Amino acid sequence: MSTITKTFYKNGVLTSPDSVTLSDVTGTYGVKDQDDNIVVADGTAMTEVSAGVWTYEFTDTELDLIYTAALEIVEGEQTIRFTDEFVGPQTPSTGVYAQREDLENMFGPDNIDKWADIGEPAGETAGERIIRIANRIERSIAVAEKMIDDRLEGNSLYTVPLVNTSTDYQNSGGSDADPDASDYPQTIVNLCSTLAGVWLYENRGIVDFDPKTGVRVHRLIYNKEEAEKTIQDLITRRIRVECETTVPNAPFWIEN
Repeated sequence: MSTITKTFYKNGVLTSPDSVTLSDVTGTYGVKDQDDNIVVADGTAMTEVSAGVWTYEFTDTELDLIYTAALEIVEGEQTIRFTDEFVGPQTPSTGVYAQREDLENMFGPDNIDKWADIGEPAGETAGERIIRIANRIERSIAVAEKMIDDRLEGNSLYTVPLVNTSTDYQNSGGSDADPDASDYPQTIVNLCSTLAGVWLYENRGIVDFDPKTGVRVHRLIYNKEEAEKTIQDLITRRIRVECETTVPNAPFWIEN
């Protein structure tokens, strides 16, 4: 389901206009998708749910659709019209070891959005950019997962792809009451999120400079090195995560 919500103020106070209707100036549509298919008919009234707040909910026929809503607001003798572009429900993340939210929790939503933007195609709309950025982030997670699997396969005690055996679900996608396939020990979630974030950052071609010395620096070099250390610790068994192993009840590696 997609929900359109509009909030109206007058002199800084929530104020309801006389009416809010989904209607374009030609009387053709209320909401249409990027292929000009009409998904909400012209003249459809939005519902006032509280003072100054109006909403309308409709069923999506597909995922990843970009909509244009045409609004007509009537307040006394004044009529205001405008259009608003937005994206409907998106395809669920295919990430296994981490999700987009994990990257955003680690590096911040603004940074992830910026690093995932490697160039705006000519004529791109706001909705199209949202889809492009989401696809780029998905790609970064897939790359990070492959990096982890390639390093651990044959070099560690874990089966690859990693299979979670923990009942303590820690990443953004799950809970003890409602586990799903994307829930992994926090060490794996953090490792995948770090590698994905570094991949986005490096492949945008960013070069940072130390403000004091002017020397070129890698802003995420610490994160990259810590991720490498975590992989090495998993291989040498300095750390252990609750994932399926190739050796039942495999012991920790003990060094003098």
